[in-house]
Amino acid sequence: MKKPAGRASSPLDKLRPEKWSAQLTRELLELIWVLERTKDLQPALQKSFKQVLDGSVFLEDELPMPTDEEKHPPKSEDETLEHPELF
Repeated sequence: MKKPAGRASSPLDKLRPEKWSAQLTRELLELIWVLERTKDLQPALQKSFKQVLDGSVFLEDELPMPTDEEKHPPKSEDETLEHPELF
């Protein structure tokens, strides 16, 4: 495929296919299908969203206060999960 133009902003910019493949065609079609379905669902989604907005809400003072332990992310037994090496 064509060499990228412009400035690289991330090491991920180097991950490029050498040619267009059947797999890439399939992934593009799946993305298009998701976008089409999302567009088709808009009337129903808008109706559901309106119901949520028109429904009752919780006020801040009705919610329980978290404990000090709940305010921090859980500790991981595997340190590599906390700081994964991406590159």
